[in-house]
Amino acid sequence: MLGLAVDCCPTSSELWLALSRLETYEQARVVLNKARENIPTDRQIWFAAAKLEEAQGNYAMVSKIIDRGVSSLQANMVEINRDLWIKDAEDCERAKSIHTAQAIM
Repeated sequence: MLGLAVDCCPTSSELWLALSRLETYEQARVVLNKARENIPTDRQIWFAAAKLEEAQGNYAMVSKIIDRGVSSLQANMVEINRDLWIKDAEDCERAKSIHTAQAIM
């Protein structure tokens, strides 16, 4: 159902993120990549991709994903709001995604 929903509403980050949480690791990566293609201005998709890699123990990928996310967001004229990013890092820390929180900071 969510697969159909993202086809109908490809700019809904909530739907993409929900779909990625229901998928296997490999398929979640595919879903998040498609989400980034459809919504290149949403930082939460980048954070979800970093948390996914962290959950798999791919710690080296976490900072690479966040760095790419920053570059992509800036290229798409998204303001990098320090206060929002600090809050996002705190949320990641509470969710036990320590490497992602550190990469965001």
